[in-house]
Amino acid sequence: MNLKVICASPSLQYMELLKASWKLLREHFSPIVLLAGLGALPGIYLVHTMPETALESPPFLLILASALISMLSYMSIIILIDDVVADRKISLVHIFERASARLPLAITTGLLCLLRLFGWFLLLFIPGVIKSVRYSFSLQAVVLREKAHGEAIHYSINLVRGHWWSVVIAGICISLPQFILSLPFAASHPASGSVTSLLLAVVQILTTAFWYVGETVLFLALEELKQPQTILPPPPPPEINE
Repeated sequence: MNLKVICASPSLQYMELLKASWKLLREHFSPIVLLAGLGALPGIYLVHTMPETALESPPFLLILASALISMLSYMSIIILIDDVVADRKISLVHIFERASARLPLAITTGLLCLLRLFGWFLLLFIPGVIKSVRYSFSLQAVVLREKAHGEAIHYSINLVRGHWWSVVIAGICISLPQFILSLPFAASHPASGSVTSLLLAVVQILTTAFWYVGETVLFLALEELKQPQTILPPPPPPEINE
């Protein structure tokens, strides 16, 4: 897939980003939704099976398992989208193996990001928001570019540099489907009814899958935008025969 249409000008083309994300989700619907569903299942189980009072203090191990499975799901989709864009053969087994191998570094890099952001938010709210956007592609750097810890964070910072507002606007665009489709369920408790719970779970899985795809496409498009243009050297002057 050619991502140059997303970064055809000095800034990102947001509609092209949404079109490319939707096209990837539509053409590879089954594996993407399968991976997103596996990642969402623990959270859905937590929300839809526990009473409202128990949700205030859910079991720590269940929260930890949900977070790890969700991260593994996201990492697998990142690899899948990268393989599709690069026209590589898709193998879910290979994708899962690669994601699992990078999971420990992804966890420690994520904890380092959270620690740094905590410090920035303690300092002032605005610097914390700015840094959170700059750190937003650290996971992609770990998974796809084999960076880790501070190196992955700096890779993300360099990618966002000069495009901070573009990344914020693109993130809002990618999140709009999730926001809009979740509005009908805002007034109801997730465990209030079986039909409502099922519909909400489906919406969560589909919109999360779209967000995962969109964030990865945005990462790859920023890399494309950051690539230095090839400048051909001037031709050598003609030789003068004396």
